[in-house]
Amino acid sequence: MCSDKRTAQEEEKMIIRYAAMEDLKAVTELEAKCFPAAEAAGREAFFDRLASFPDHFWLLYEDEKLVSMINGMATDE
Repeated sequence: MCSDKRTAQEEEKMIIRYAAMEDLKAVTELEAKCFPAAEAAGREAFFDRLASFPDHFWLLYEDEKLVSMINGMATDE
């Protein structure tokens, strides 16, 4: 018999939270894995984003590993 149910110990923990400067290395590494070098934002760009609009930068952690992120800002321009 095959089952796709997990026990409590096997459950993945997913956490969504705001990014902080302490996440700079992790977000830069994830960006480099997801985009070609010519398109990936670098450390300096992420530093600026985190400094400028930290409330518009979210991270998704799965089992304590950064697996996704989204960032942007609201503007009337």
